[in-house]
Amino acid sequence: MDFSAYLNMSAVWLNEHALAVVATMAVIALITEAMNGSGLRSASRATTARWLQTWLTNAGLLVCALSVASLLAPWLASSFGVVLSGESGLLAWLKEAGIPYTSQVLLGMLLLDLLNYGLHRVFHRIPLLWRLHQVHHSDTAVNASTHFRQHPVQVVVLPLMQLPMLWLLGISGVSWVLYATLSTVAQLWQHAEPGKLAHANRWLGFVLITRSAHRTHHDQRHVFHDRNYGTLFSVWDRLLGTYSAAPAEFQLGLRKLPSAKGTTQSVSFMDCLRMPFQSTTSRSADGARTQFHTPFQGKK
Repeated sequence: MDFSAYLNMSAVWLNEHALAVVATMAVIALITEAMNGSGLRSASRATTARWLQTWLTNAGLLVCALSVASLLAPWLASSFGVVLSGESGLLAWLKEAGIPYTSQVLLGMLLLDLLNYGLHRVFHRIPLLWRLHQVHHSDTAVNASTHFRQHPVQVVVLPLMQLPMLWLLGISGVSWVLYATLSTVAQLWQHAEPGKLAHANRWLGFVLITRSAHRTHHDQRHVFHDRNYGTLFSVWDRLLGTYSAAPAEFQLGLRKLPSAKGTTQSVSFMDCLRMPFQSTTSRSADGARTQFHTPFQGKK
């Protein structure tokens, strides 16, 4: 059996066991952080409580996201099935040009990483999309579970934005499944507490988005916040001028949350669900102050 057959078999298996794979990754990340990464054994009660609250909040958002995805599955499955058939777009043309199958799959994964970089920048630049994405950035106790801190509405909006681009690029289902799995592993690792191997991270950072690089992206200061958009590879940030080295100290979270408390120190599950629909003066992606309003509220 050649390597391309293994790629297909792996993609099929991962696709059929996607929920179990994600749940297993989350459990492993939780156990690893509790035992080693987060220093909870020597932390104060307040720090431990905040860490646990973050995990519970983010786990609740994951359940919401999976519920929304399951409701949309009948429509999304058929749409993605057509788009990811590999019968149209750039990679389909390369296939006709005789490019080896394995190269097509790997190139598809590389293009997916570039697409994710672009969409990530869009979610930061467009105020309406930032209202959804700010939920992810509201976490001040950033840990592996922060990867799952996504608003359920974003779970609907993001696939709708991805579909036309996937069709134009001609991404295959194999590339999609393999990249989704690899990027989930990477983002769980990136959101975890930075390791002590600073020298190794520095070398990895020439190629990959490391923990410190992504934590820089979660810094609330504009000079760091709008940097390091990459998912897997740092090359896109480096080529397009959005890469930044990590600051000496991090200021995680948002400057001001859309909540009555007006603080980022305690963000509950319900706070996260309400956040995009509340009126407040909140930091936009370009560093400006933008007045947000609910759909039922006029501007004052």
